Amino acid sequence: KGKDYLLQIYRQLEIARDEQKSVSFTIEKIINSGYQVKVNGVNGVIHFRQMPWKYANIKNWATIFPHIKGKRFVGKISELSVSGMISVILDATASRVSKPILEEKIPYSCIVLHKLGYGLILELGSHFNWGSGSITGFAHKSSFITESEFENAQIGDQITTYFQGMKQGDKIIMGDQCEDKEWVTHEMDKFLGTTQNVRRVKNETGIIQFYFNDIQCVLSASKNDYPDHHILVRKYLRTRSIDDEIKCDIVRIIYAKKKFEVKINDDVLNNLKLIDENAGEINIYRYIRSTHKIKMQVKNRVKTKYLLNDTIECVLPLTLKYYPTTKKEVIEYISDGEDKEIECKVVGIKEATKQPILRLTNDFIAEILDKKIFTK
Repeated sequence: KGKDYLLQIYRQLEIARDEQKSVSFTIEKIINSGYQVKVNGVNGVIHFRQMPWKYANIKNWATIFPHIKGKRFVGKISELSVSGMISVILDATASRVSKPILEEKIPYSCIVLHKLGYGLILELGSHFNWGSGSITGFAHKSSFITESEFENAQIGDQITTYFQGMKQGDKIIMGDQCEDKEWVTHEMDKFLGTTQNVRRVKNETGIIQFYFNDIQCVLSASKNDYPDHHILVRKYLRTRSIDDEIKCDIVRIIYAKKKFEVKINDDVLNNLKLIDENAGEINIYRYIRSTHKIKMQVKNRVKTKYLLNDTIECVLPLTLKYYPTTKKEVIEYISDGEDKEIECKVVGIKEATKQPILRLTNDFIAEILDKKIFTK
């Protein structure tokens, strides 16, 4: 009866092999080059290279074995023979797997495949009972709620964490702290190469720092960054007041520290060279009779700065000499306490301080008057 039963099993497997029909099998043991499986009640083998997915590191198959043992898969018979016992070798490389849609704020069960000094490489396939094959993601150590949670994680452990998003289109990012999503998924790359206003602030301990919005920036004034003008840049930074804005280019995103590395914008640097005392004070006179967009920076409704090209501090007299018929309207507009951009003509130089003297252009005054009429 036993031989008849085995013969029947063999013929079923033979038909499946010849007709290339799919058979189901269950993972039972790990061997040198693959898994021992059970198919139609008899033992078989599937080599790692014939599983539905691949791993770059063969050790991963041993890592996931405790989590894949007893799981059922589908494949085809590539080899079948009888030598005292039925020998079956399976091939599941053609098995179809569908990639799931991962959702944010949903916990996922993951296996730790690798532990690096800065994060974990995770396997999410077990969460979907391996029906989607292998789904690998990365969780940076900074994304864990506690440092010990990361330190205690070991290869082969099963942990629960959250989907944070995709990096560079196809890399899955996992982690616990959703508020750091933009840093974890490298969304901050959108700022790389852009020009932004960086604010000079003083922290609680009196140390000067620089910020773009709420992101701390590293603004160096070293010779490496400005080989020919580092002294000029240092002097410029020292003379900036608290809350002054400096036009800078974002040159690097420091993801590990959640900071931006910035450099002073070339336009600002070129204007610094113009007013550098070593370049000759006569350069400031080049601005006379020219028209510019001037940045107005209001400090606590008390002190107002007028900046030409973001670097040259100017004076804007609000007297009858410059506005014989519109002084009242101009003062109301200038004194409303808001930072703004105004259009001015350089009408002279204040000799004592070498500052350009500004006057609002007639066109800009006309705009002010129009707004005043239509907002009444």
